[in-house]
Amino acid sequence: MANPPTGDPELPKSRRRTQSGEFFRPGAGPPAKIQLEQTGPANFKMLCQLGYQDSHFSEPFVVAPDIETFRTDLTSVPSLFQWLVPSIGVHLSAALIHDGLIYAPNEGKTYIGPDVSREQADRVFRDGMRDLGTPLIRRWVIWTAVTVATVLSSPKHKVRWRATVFLTIGIVIALGVMATLNLFNVWHGVPWMGRRSAIAQIGLGALFALIIPIVLSNLWGHLRRAGLILGWALAFLIHVTIAVAIVFGIYLLLESVASLFDHRGPSIKRNLGVVDKEDAYAP
Repeated sequence: MANPPTGDPELPKSRRRTQSGEFFRPGAGPPAKIQLEQTGPANFKMLCQLGYQDSHFSEPFVVAPDIETFRTDLTSVPSLFQWLVPSIGVHLSAALIHDGLIYAPNEGKTYIGPDVSREQADRVFRDGMRDLGTPLIRRWVIWTAVTVATVLSSPKHKVRWRATVFLTIGIVIALGVMATLNLFNVWHGVPWMGRRSAIAQIGLGALFALIIPIVLSNLWGHLRRAGLILGWALAFLIHVTIAVAIVFGIYLLLESVASLFDHRGPSIKRNLGVVDKEDAYAP
C-alpha cells in the first residue's frame, strides 16, 4: 500500500453533526454509504471515504486519507470459517474502519483521526460492530480473533503472549480430543467422564468445557475475555470445524479434479482489468 499524503486534511464541518456510535460519509453526514471497486481477487478500493464516531474519542475516525492508494480485503476470514463469520455483512463498515486503523510502521497513517494503539483499534472494531447491530456472539468472536492476531504480532512481551495463546489452544484441543475418545469408549482417560453413561459423559464434558477456559483465561490478564471466548469457541466448535474442514477438503479435491477438464477457465485478473504485463499473453 502506498503512503498517504502527509498531514491530516481538514475534516468537513458536516461531520460535527454526527453522534456517538454513528457511521457517516464525510462531507455528506449520516447515513454511511459504502462504495467499493474490486481491483483483485481479494483487494477492493473504496470509492468514497467512510467515517465513524467512537464514543471514547471526541474526534471521529475517517478511512482513508487517500482512497486512490488504500486497499482492503474486507473482513479477513479464512474460507474454512466463513460459515460463522462471512467476509461481508452488517459488520462490514466496522471492518473497513478497522482496516484503516491497522497499518504497518513503514506504511504511514491510513486514517484521519486520533492516534490509537492496535489494541484500541480492536476495541473500536468491536464497538462499531455493536453500533451496526452485529449479533452479540458473532461480534465478540470476531473481536477475539483480531485480538489474538494483535497479541501475536506485538513485539512487547512476545514470548509471553505466544506461550499464552498456544497453551490455551493446545490444552483445550487436547482435552477436547481426549473427551471425544472417552465418549466413544476408545480411551477412558478423562477423570470427570470415566466410564459413566453417555448422557453423564456429555453433561460433564460440556460442564468442564465451560470451566477449563475460565481457568485458562486468567493467563490473559486484562484480555481475559478474549482468552475465555477463544477457549469456549474451541471447546464447542472444534467438532463442527473438523466436519466442515473434511467437507471443504473434499470439495477442493473435486474442484481440482474438475479443473483438469476445464481448459477455458476464466482469468480473474483479466476479467477485473488488472492484468500484469507478464500475464498479458497468458492463455
